[in-house]
This record gives sequence, structure tokens and C-alpha cells, in this order.
Amino acid sequence: MLAVLDARADDVGLRIHWEMHVRAGGDPESVGLTAGAGHVFIYGPVRLNDHAVTHINAFLNALLRRERRIVEDQ
Repeated sequence: MLAVLDARADDVGLRIHWEMHVRAGGDPESVGLTAGAGHVFIYGPVRLNDHAVTHINAFLNALLRRERRIVEDQ
């Protein structure tokens, strides 16, 4: 699952001219979306589960739509 998310992040990054990846967080069960050469977390790290995958995909979709604000509903 991590490899698929990372490939999608890389593809989106190429389209919007950002270096993007999905990386493991502090432990192997957590992931986050990173941007830039320094791999700064722009989402997460969160526990890797279906909810996290949905949020990461929604975040990537919003970036592709060039939304100016990307905020999670609480």
C-alpha cells in the first residue's frame, strides 16, 4: 500500500512541479505525505489505515485541482 501511495504522490508531484512522497513516520505503522527535497511532512504522520489512505488521496486530488486551501473537516 505504501508503494502505491508513494507512486501516486510522485506522479502528482511531477504534474504540479513539487517533489512529493509518502514516507514512513516515526514508526513503521505510520505514514505521511512529504514535499520538497527536505521531505517536510505536509500531512501526517498518521497510522497507516484505510482512513489515512482516503485522506492522502483526497489531499493529492486537491493539489491536482490547484485548490488554494486544503483543510481537513474536523
